[in-house]
Formats: sequence, structure tokens, C-alpha cells
Amino acid sequence: MKVVLSVVLLLVLGTVLADERCPALDDPELPPVLLPHPTDCDKFLICSHGVPVVSKCPPGLHWNDAAKQCDYPSEAQCVVPERK
Repeated sequence: MKVVLSVVLLLVLGTVLADERCPALDDPELPPVLLPHPTDCDKFLICSHGVPVVSKCPPGLHWNDAAKQCDYPSEAQCVVPERK
């Protein structure tokens, strides 16, 4: 039951944060596609079968998209676009 609920939750979150940059198919010979979260510097997206799955950096770290890893905020240089 927990597994089914987790899968449904991931699919719902992925649908809410749909991102056309996630490839529909995963290439097993390449690392996963990692993307910055659109509104939160301490989160990032891991593409899985075309669905972006939200992941969180450890406390105090931000997503460094250039390095594709969580990093110190001064190194990550994350800037979230202002909402209009």
C-alpha cells in the first residue's frame, strides 16, 4: 500500500511541476537529467521517464546547476525568477 501511495504521490507532484525538458525515455547509458527547481533554490528535479521528481538538498545547501550538485549558496549562485 505504501509503495502504491508513493508512486501516485510522485506522479501527482511530477504532473504539477511538468517540465518539457525531461526526456520521455531514460537512457540507461547516460546519467539522469537533473534540472533546477523553478521556485526554490534548495530543491532540484530528477527526470524519471518524462516526469520531474522533486528532490531536496541537505540543509544549508542550494542546487548548483552548473555543477549538477548541491553546493554552498555562495558557489551555487542560485537565483529564482521573481513571480509576477
